[in-house]
Amino acid sequence: MRAFSSLALVFVAACSPSPAGDAPLEPQAVVAGATDKPKPAPDMEAISYTVTSPGFVNNKGKVAEDISGGACAPAQPDVVQQCVFLDDQGMFAQAATITNGVIKPGEKLPLLAGAALDKVEAVGAAPTIATDKECKAGKFEEFDGEAVAFANDAYYFAGSHGCSRNTPKIKLSSFLIARVNAIDGKPGATTELSWRLSDVLRASSVVKDQYGQKLQLSNADEAALKSAGKDVQAARNNETLNGLNVEGIAVIGDQFIVGLRAPSDDSAYLLAGSVAALFASGPDAIAPAQAVRSFREIKLGDRVGIRDLAPIGEKYLLILAGPAQEQDQRYFLQLVDPASGALLTTKVGSDKGYSSEDAAKLDTIKDLEGDVAKAEAVVLLEQTDHQARVLVMYDGLENGGPIEKIIDLP
Repeated sequence: MRAFSSLALVFVAACSPSPAGDAPLEPQAVVAGATDKPKPAPDMEAISYTVTSPGFVNNKGKVAEDISGGACAPAQPDVVQQCVFLDDQGMFAQAATITNGVIKPGEKLPLLAGAALDKVEAVGAAPTIATDKECKAGKFEEFDGEAVAFANDAYYFAGSHGCSRNTPKIKLSSFLIARVNAIDGKPGATTELSWRLSDVLRASSVVKDQYGQKLQLSNADEAALKSAGKDVQAARNNETLNGLNVEGIAVIGDQFIVGLRAPSDDSAYLLAGSVAALFASGPDAIAPAQAVRSFREIKLGDRVGIRDLAPIGEKYLLILAGPAQEQDQRYFLQLVDPASGALLTTKVGSDKGYSSEDAAKLDTIKDLEGDVAKAEAVVLLEQTDHQARVLVMYDGLENGGPIEKIIDLP
């Protein structure tokens, strides 16, 4: 039997849509779902998952331990579900099927034609990004894929669009988005690349100053702190670096919604551009006045960012939230209204139920090195009019360590 417990306070945290990316309005407290009619008894039961051998693989052909995103075509009765997953250290995505709790990884999907800038055919123009001693120029290497979405008979992918995290460098290979056609949910052979997400990010007056900036303390910074006998985790908790980093995307109609892990202070941010404009043919950039179709400020907590997104129909957007950098904070799931940015009250269950007062908080799981595993992906598998079945996957675990959650919709 699944035990449920309710998520807490609810806010509207939205600014009016602004083509120029103007600053958001002040949030107003509301109570969501107060007048909702009673829902029927939950009819979904969470199950456990296994991944067939040889599993998801990384660039070196070994089992992937850096799953960063995934998406599936809508579930259909008696039909194998088609999905795609990302390893953020790879130059490719990987197809998979899901049937009755069994995930079967399949073919690789190359996202970059080769590890050289001159071999990439992409619409728009590669961004010019200032580099300095804090974030140096790097090689054109991995896609650094952080997010996947399925919509409009296609899979969409986004690189991190930021300075690399542990050894700070600007690698243009991570400043691309991709679209792969799908036939009956199975990824096809046509891949389109675009540079234009940078046009959207740099058009927002709220986040543009953090574009291309150093994300957090580097490995070298932390090594210096250790040598000086200082508390590294305390330094992480008091992090002042806040460079822009994309970790979630969702596509709803023509809206290409981007969730930012950072910058984040007391708010996280959702921006949306036009799918048609992002993938239109030609080298032209999107004009700043037309780049940002909507902007939402989401009150997830102090220095809490968006780690992934999963749209549930057109009415709901599920946010996987976690520390904006490496703060000592829990990961959790938060349902929002994509039109207004309102945080919605819901219930979350698993095959083990919950004893916690906050059911949205994800279980603390140790990774392969004994540290807390980072929840990096949330994938919609199935939905009804009042529930959704999702997978949560982790960085630091083989094959993402998939765990299923049941979301009660308001």
